[in-house]
Amino acid sequence: KTLPLPAAFVERWLALQPTGSLDEVDLRWRDEGESAPLGRFSVEGSVALQRVGWRGEGGVPGVAGLDARLSGSTQAGELRLEVGDRASPRAGRDETKPGPSRSGTSAPLRLDFGTLFETAMSFDTARGTVSWKREAAPDGRVAMHLAARDMEAGNADALAQFSGTWDRERAGPGVANFSGTLLRADATAVHRYLPTTIDAATRHYLRD
Repeated sequence: KTLPLPAAFVERWLALQPTGSLDEVDLRWRDEGESAPLGRFSVEGSVALQRVGWRGEGGVPGVAGLDARLSGSTQAGELRLEVGDRASPRAGRDETKPGPSRSGTSAPLRLDFGTLFETAMSFDTARGTVSWKREAAPDGRVAMHLAARDMEAGNADALAQFSGTWDRERAGPGVANFSGTLLRADATAVHRYLPTTIDAATRHYLRD
C-alpha cells in the first residue's frame, strides 16, 4: 500500500490473498517516466521472505511456506531460496537424505499448479539461487534472462540437484537449458509428479 504501484497490479496481488511476512525490508524506488523501456517505476533493495504464500489464480501457481531472501532491482537481482537444510556430502552422513531443519519447525514449500497435476507438491528442502536480468531490446521488447544456480529440491519421494538458464528475447515461450542429478527417488511415487496431460490410464497404472 505504500509503494507507487499501478492500481491494476495491486488489485491482482490482493486477489491472490497473500500471506506470510516481509522482514528486514530495505526498498527504494523512483519514477523513471512513462516512456521508460523497463517500466515507469524502478525499485531496488532487499527483503527477507518468511513463510510467504498466495493463492493460485489465472495461470499463477499457488505457493505456501516460501522462505527466501530477495535482493536487487527491477533490472537485475537474485532470489535465494532457504527452505530446509541443504543435503551436502559430509563424512559419516548419507548425502542422499535431507537433514533436519535448523529451526526444527520449518514449514515445507508447497506448490499448487491447479489442474496441471493431480495434487499439490510439497518440498522439505528447496535451496539455491535464482537470478534475473531485464534489458530493453532494440525492437522495444523487454528481454529476460533467468539463471538457476546450485538448486536443490527434495522431499520423502526424491532429492534432486540442478542448474540452468532461461532466456526470452522475442515473443514466445523463450529458450530453456537445464541439467541436473537425481540423487534418490522412490519409484512408487513417480505418478505424483506426472502432469495430467499424460493419459490417466498411464498415471493410474504407475500408481497401482
